[in-house]
Amino acid sequence: MKKAIIAAAAIACAAVVTLCGCNKVKITNNYYTMSDAQFSEYMDELEESGASTESLIEIASQRSVLSSVSILSFVPYLYEPYGRDSYFSSSVLMDAVFSGSGVIVDLNNSSGDAYVLTNCHVVYDDSSNVYDSDYGCMTSAFSPVATKVYLYLYGQDVEGTNYTLVYSTDSYGGYTYYNYTCSDDGAYRIPATIVSVSVQYDIALLKVSGSTVLKNSNAIAATFADDDEVYAGESAYAVGNPLGYGTTVTTGVVSQDSYNTYLNVRSSVYTQYREIKTDAAVNGGNSGGGFYNSRGELIGIVNSKLEDSDIDNVAYALAGSYVKRLWPLMRDTSSGTVSTEDGMGLKRPYLKGAYTDDTEYSSLYGSYFQYGQDTGYDISYSFSYTDSQGRTRIKETVAANTTSYGLQVGDVITHLTITDTNGKTVEDLDITRKYMLDDALLSYRDGYTVTLTYTRNGNEKTANVECQWYSII
Repeated sequence: MKKAIIAAAAIACAAVVTLCGCNKVKITNNYYTMSDAQFSEYMDELEESGASTESLIEIASQRSVLSSVSILSFVPYLYEPYGRDSYFSSSVLMDAVFSGSGVIVDLNNSSGDAYVLTNCHVVYDDSSNVYDSDYGCMTSAFSPVATKVYLYLYGQDVEGTNYTLVYSTDSYGGYTYYNYTCSDDGAYRIPATIVSVSVQYDIALLKVSGSTVLKNSNAIAATFADDDEVYAGESAYAVGNPLGYGTTVTTGVVSQDSYNTYLNVRSSVYTQYREIKTDAAVNGGNSGGGFYNSRGELIGIVNSKLEDSDIDNVAYALAGSYVKRLWPLMRDTSSGTVSTEDGMGLKRPYLKGAYTDDTEYSSLYGSYFQYGQDTGYDISYSFSYTDSQGRTRIKETVAANTTSYGLQVGDVITHLTITDTNGKTVEDLDITRKYMLDDALLSYRDGYTVTLTYTRNGNEKTANVECQWYSII
């Protein structure tokens, strides 16, 4: 889903998987001047007036492109045209230049500071390996994390107009090193640093500090949808940088609201991701871009598609319900969380004693499969129902599979509450799907209190449960 512009092919992209209210105010259509609450109210008014879905998407996407960025990332790479043995004299070092997309999720226009989300695989590539004859195996030649990351806003992301890729030569370990960068784009380029990356979630958090480009822009931060506001059949659209040609909007529907896929973001390891399936057209370079509902609320981060001659428009977006909790966790616990190929990355909380590393080696494919970790509960039953708005939903019976924390195996979990050290409620939600528990625990921090409400033999009970941190790649 990222696109390699120069020197290397992309990896791991296909799946083998002023307004209204009590007093009406004239609409100026300056969407970037509206607060999130104002824009939401504006969309409410349009819906109540009978505006079509197409009209809503047209308006919402005009706002969404203002929170979108196109990305260029530069990863050191060993190029060996005659094989991957480091002893070939033809080997040269160069930057692999990848194009992708990102979403601004936090922004201070006056200071030019921002946080931006993208996919891990837009800024990470562990395929730069060499054969070490002393050990008889492939070893990492460089850190798989990009050494340079540049962002471009909508309308400022056209190669040959706003930037030009150029290279200089240098030497490194006896090799000639082709160092790629951009020129002629001082008015457009936004340098970013990598705060944290996680292979297991295929998410990277980028930080921008003191950007003059942002200070002088109409950029805004995207707004996440509520947890339960994604359903099959609803209209949606993707904003990204397909083929590295600049920001583009494509429309479709949510084909499935929660679906597990397997991708090899890390070489030879297929990791399970919970995603939203869609028929919106996405291509290489769309990775890391936003996936939005018809109100312009962020419901996911595009990261993959199925590719085959017999397949049309089957694409996936990482579910926004956990991404919106994950990126603050990455920001708050960022020290030392930039993954290396074999190092540990993000730390996240699980119910104490419930974590297991569900990894299986498949001799058939010669690859490892990383399954979803055991979080202390399972789905014992699920069924479909029609909600108050006539939408078909799924409800799952979530039952404990552990005897810790006062719970017994089979206890049905119905509610979760997390409060911080000051007693302020951080999470308060009814549990109707298993993933809601997994997602909500991302909001936990040291000293917080996690309370589960559950039923046992028809009786409602509560238990304060403990959480424990685990390092994950």
